[in-house]
Amino acid sequence: IIIRNNILNSNNKSNGIILNQNPAGTSNVTIYNNLIMNTNMAAIALLNLFNLNFMENDMPIAAENGKKLVLAVEDDAFLASIHKNKMAKEGFEIFVAGNGREALEFLKTRKPDIILLDLIMPVMDGFETLKEIKANPETKDLKVVVLSNLSQEEDKQRVMDMGALDYVVKANVSFREIVEKVKAYIEIK
Repeated sequence: IIIRNNILNSNNKSNGIILNQNPAGTSNVTIYNNLIMNTNMAAIALLNLFNLNFMENDMPIAAENGKKLVLAVEDDAFLASIHKNKMAKEGFEIFVAGNGREALEFLKTRKPDIILLDLIMPVMDGFETLKEIKANPETKDLKVVVLSNLSQEEDKQRVMDMGALDYVVKANVSFREIVEKVKAYIEIK
């Protein structure tokens, strides 16, 4: 199976995924890309190959009565798609904002049970987003867990002082552990 996207770089080289199945029944996957900015496109195509649907940031999964709402603020499309799929499979309603500005716009209409906030993002970073969330009387009591690959103690202390509930280094935890933390923080048994 060969999957290629239609975006060509200046050298007319495309990006894509090759899934090879050999006679022994095992598979290997080759993801190739020639543009760093398109790495996530290949990863999303791989997710789609295995029926893990990627959904655009502005398309929340439909809510059902009694579902807890999680707002994930994550600019990495690959990680955002995993958040959506894992949280939805665990019974959460999930909305993914691609940056802090999108998250603040979302908070004007909905109040999530918990926010998973990345720190390094375009448009508005997580530090400024957290500052605005905690400065607004309508959102100041929302639970915010920072998920970042910044591992400096100063960064952790800064967001904890700003009112974050927890600081989790992404590279140190699995998505299963993130789901369990979310459940614990919003008291789901």
